[in-house]
Amino acid sequence: MHASGRDLSHAEIAERMPVPPGSAKPWIRRGLRKLRHCLEQGKCTGTPDRA
Repeated sequence: MHASGRDLSHAEIAERMPVPPGSAKPWIRRGLRKLRHCLEQGKCTGTPDRA
C-alpha cells in the first residue's frame, strides 16, 4: 500500500519520520480520514488541527 501522494509505503514514511511503522500507519489513516472529512464539508483552511 502506498501513502502520502508521494508513492511511499507506510514503512518508508515511518523510516523518514523516524517512528515505528506501528505508529506511522494509524497517523496516516487518521490524517487521511480528517482530510476526507474536511473536503466533504468544504471547510479546509490549510491550517492543521492540533487537537
